[in-house]
Amino acid sequence: MDARIIERLDEHILEAHRQLCQSVDGGIFERSEDWVRVFTGSTVATFNFLLLLDERALNDDVLSDTAAYFDEQGVPHVVAFDEHWLPQGSNFLHSRCYQPLPPLPAMGLSDLPRRLESHPDILIEKVDTAPAMKLYCSLVSELFGLPLTDTTHLFPVSQLQNDAIRHYLGYLEGVPVVAGTAVLAGEVVSVWNVATHDDARRRGGATALMNHLLQDAWEDGCEASLLYSSPMAFSMYQKLGYGLYTQRRSFLPPEW
Repeated sequence: MDARIIERLDEHILEAHRQLCQSVDGGIFERSEDWVRVFTGSTVATFNFLLLLDERALNDDVLSDTAAYFDEQGVPHVVAFDEHWLPQGSNFLHSRCYQPLPPLPAMGLSDLPRRLESHPDILIEKVDTAPAMKLYCSLVSELFGLPLTDTTHLFPVSQLQNDAIRHYLGYLEGVPVVAGTAVLAGEVVSVWNVATHDDARRRGGATALMNHLLQDAWEDGCEASLLYSSPMAFSMYQKLGYGLYTQRRSFLPPEW
């Protein structure tokens, strides 16, 4: 992938984290030259994190300060980085007995679809009402195994007033079965939380949602896209034109 595209994606992901964090009640986003710290207040560790941006952040002082910060806030956390930023990051954290979580492939797309693919079974709608937001939170909670209190906290109704954060639902026979979120910044759209109910798998719901989401973003001026894929969804994103360019690594502190 072109280095200039990667640079745009790298800057976008930091802005996307900021947008999502600061849209949450009590969310705190801090950025230095070497790291970003995100506190959302979630009880799920991966929503509170230190994101390392440079090798200079790989030191015991940064790790101990981070542990003390999140301990004081009373929430679990992870330390994360994208591998092209810190090639030695895993070795360093392993040496400090941090516990790795499964890596997430980071995928980029530099040519967004110009037209909406029709799908006979799945109806895709942008979430634009409080009742639809409630359905979105309930489905995300079910599909990702998250406490409902966390999803309603992380995705508050107030996000409906921020057009840079967009939630989508896909309905099969009137029942919501697929969900996803888009964050727009710097002519890039990142895609989050795409998942499909087991009862609707292999019906094209996730693909229909992605096509709808990406076309909306293209119509609003986005030229590229970024997402962190699960291994299960990797081939679907490849078919949509996404290509692998790095991996997001996350580690739990030793005490967890």
